[in-house]
Amino acid sequence: MGRKSPYSARHFLYFFPFLFIIGCSAKDVGATEEVVAVVNGVSISRRDLIHRFELTPLVGNKGPGDKHERVLNIMIDELVVSQWVDREGVVLPGGYHRAIEFITEQASIRELFRQRFENLPAVDSGLIVQAVGKSSRELTIQTIFTESPIISMSWGETTHNGETFTKLLAGSGDHPEIHISQSIFHWGDGNVPEKIEALAYGMELDEVSAVVPVNRGFAMIKLIGMERELIMTESSYSGKWLAAKKQLRARRENREGQKYLAKIMKNIDITQRAAGFQEVAQYLEQQLQDQPDQPEDEAAVRMDETPFLPEYNLAMTVVETPDFIWTGEDVLLLLRKYNYQLPANEPDAFRRKLTGFLKGAVRDHYLSERAKRLDMGSNERVKSDTRQWSRHFQFRVGIHAMLQSDTSSAVAGKIASLRESAAILVHNDILEQIEFTRIPMLAYWNSDIAGFLAVPPLIEIQ
Repeated sequence: MGRKSPYSARHFLYFFPFLFIIGCSAKDVGATEEVVAVVNGVSISRRDLIHRFELTPLVGNKGPGDKHERVLNIMIDELVVSQWVDREGVVLPGGYHRAIEFITEQASIRELFRQRFENLPAVDSGLIVQAVGKSSRELTIQTIFTESPIISMSWGETTHNGETFTKLLAGSGDHPEIHISQSIFHWGDGNVPEKIEALAYGMELDEVSAVVPVNRGFAMIKLIGMERELIMTESSYSGKWLAAKKQLRARRENREGQKYLAKIMKNIDITQRAAGFQEVAQYLEQQLQDQPDQPEDEAAVRMDETPFLPEYNLAMTVVETPDFIWTGEDVLLLLRKYNYQLPANEPDAFRRKLTGFLKGAVRDHYLSERAKRLDMGSNERVKSDTRQWSRHFQFRVGIHAMLQSDTSSAVAGKIASLRESAAILVHNDILEQIEFTRIPMLAYWNSDIAGFLAVPPLIEIQ
């Protein structure tokens, strides 16, 4: 995404989760609280490790089993550094507690949906059989995507008039609001949106689809490749069956979540005021132009409190609902809190994304209020998620404090020293048994505004 850390990019690798999701492992049933490691008396559970890795991609596999050790080592680094921050009395940023409060709100919203889905009926075995059959075929598609309804309508007109998909692609390659890609996927692997997946598995080779609405835009696809798995062992079939069952369950949760959300938001009149929206949009566009090389960090919510520029009237109303009003300054605070990235140099897409962000933020507000009324914050899963983020924030603060007086290599050495002096116990037998399915379990409102808030990013010291 082109975002930078508040620390130099040469110090860390950042990897971000793609969806706001709830996840579990194929072997995460009945053993979620087994302790994988203990660091100075603080436990890292099996659930913590699986939850963290499955929702935060870790790029680059260095050998069999390496991902288990890499994720655990990152979590141990966070613990020893956060404990050092406590011992040394390192001053936390002024916005730290507000950041933790925001994380707790997001975790409470996830718990609201978790509890609603706990008693859903079992997945029908016939649907699982169909899904396993689809997953034995690997498909390759070409996709053309836009967020613009006007552009998507022109695609339908040109193809209806006889223009080929290939010519459409050739004439769209340099358009700033059109994205062309090629995807290779199996059913349920999450590489393409569910609607595109369903469309592709119903097509013949070389067939071109109509324009279809997808999450945040419109797309057309062409099926250009199909490879069938000729031999399926009993073991591989069993694995596909389990994966299909879990994915079908996730999709049912997604549908139920959408219904639940629609019920909550029904009859709530939300108004976006044009004058206030224009003022805050112009302010943001000016900021992007003035600081093109200083995009916001996506890895965590903001903890600093940079003042806003006074040249614009940010007191104007931007969003009005029956229960609250957001001014331009409120909107800027929300963008800072979510660390939401808006596209530079694309005025139309910029305003669409800002409007989409505001809709999502309003939705989060009402979901958070409901979660508070139902006391979701007292749930242990919410507390666990908040503890992980608190530890991660303290780790970031600690690294920043170390970098004030040391080079990156010296910081790495200091962390190694903290580990050497810590009481660390690792249960390798439990660690080696963990399997990561990488199946996203729930993406219940099809929005990217809080996609990185399910778990902290995985940061490796270089």
